[in-house]
Amino acid sequence: MLRRIRESNFDAFAESAKSVNVRKLPVYPADHQVGMEVPKGGSNCAKCEYLKEDGKTCGEPHFIKWNGGTGRLPEPSDRYCCDFFEVG
Repeated sequence: MLRRIRESNFDAFAESAKSVNVRKLPVYPADHQVGMEVPKGGSNCAKCEYLKEDGKTCGEPHFIKWNGGTGRLPEPSDRYCCDFFEVG
C-alpha cells in the first residue's frame, strides 16, 4: 500500500511538473549593459510604461538603482532601452 501511495504521488508530481512553464534566461553579448543606446525603431524607452511624462526620466526602481540613484535617461528616449523595459 505504501508503495502505491509513493507511486501515485510521484505520478502526480510528474504531471504537475509538465505544466510548469520554465523560463529560459536570456543570452546577452559580451558588451551588453543593463541600459544601452539602441537604434531607432525597436524597443526603447519612448515605448515603455516606466517613462515619465517629461519623456526624459524612467520611473522603474531597478533602473534608478542601477543608474546611480537617478531616473534621468542618458540618451533620448527613442534611442535608449534597458533590461527592465515593459511595453507601455
